[in-house]
Amino acid sequence: MITDATTRISKSIIPYPRFEELVREIEQCIELSKATGEPHCMLLDGETGTGKSTVIKYFVRENKRYEASTGIVIPHLILTTPSPVTVKGMASVMLEKIGDPAYDRGSQTSMNARLVNLIKECNVEMVILDEIQHLIRSDTDKVLNDVSDWLKVLIKETGVPFLIVGIKGKAKRILQANSQLERLFPVRETLKPFGIQDLDSLSNFILTIEQNGLIKFSDDLSRQELVHRIYCATCGTVGHIKSLLVYASFLQQEQNLTEITPSLLSQAFIKRLSTHLNVKNPFEYPRTKEINIF
Repeated sequence: MITDATTRISKSIIPYPRFEELVREIEQCIELSKATGEPHCMLLDGETGTGKSTVIKYFVRENKRYEASTGIVIPHLILTTPSPVTVKGMASVMLEKIGDPAYDRGSQTSMNARLVNLIKECNVEMVILDEIQHLIRSDTDKVLNDVSDWLKVLIKETGVPFLIVGIKGKAKRILQANSQLERLFPVRETLKPFGIQDLDSLSNFILTIEQNGLIKFSDDLSRQELVHRIYCATCGTVGHIKSLLVYASFLQQEQNLTEITPSLLSQAFIKRLSTHLNVKNPFEYPRTKEINIF
């Protein structure tokens, strides 16, 4: 039985210091672009599951498109980079997202002109491209220079800052392959998992989930030990933490328990994380046992 609490944990967005710092960086790019008249673009990369897409969702949460006296206003144009990707494909996807009914028709030149005009007419403050690593061909591992050149021209012609989001390492390669595009991205940020030095932040992250009424842990483990073991089980990756807690919550309801116990966390680890994380199950050890997962 999927409960409301389980669903809410899965969909919850829990800001924490690094998360909020990245949101402020994005806001500053927009502010600087408006103040200087030049696009201040940003790269955000990180490993899968670190929460890059969640940062975007949180940033745009209150800025939906709306109808004004001058027409449709789209503060943030958000799209996923298509795969496979071509220049015309990119233009078509962006035109469709912005609402052009003829998004897949016309020459490349006419599509480009419409796109530039629509971005300006809709008062777009930032364009956000997720999964930017699709600009690297998987079969040859080469950056698609024609698309990156097109992207550079689009940024310059619109004057709008772009936020590109992708997998750590690959996203930076795209900029490094095009020096003119690279100069447009002075801000480069990486979203990393919680590290061993970040256990206080991880503790607050988990505490916020509890305080929101989404979850309740038993007192079988001290707070410090609970946080440490969750860190060991998930390698500090937000996606893994949520996966662990979502399934533990599901098991709690299924077994009609009032709290999440170490046993439930152990079962959740086995079912959801053990097959793709090369770590031992930290919830199997007794309280006095030293944890050594690597």
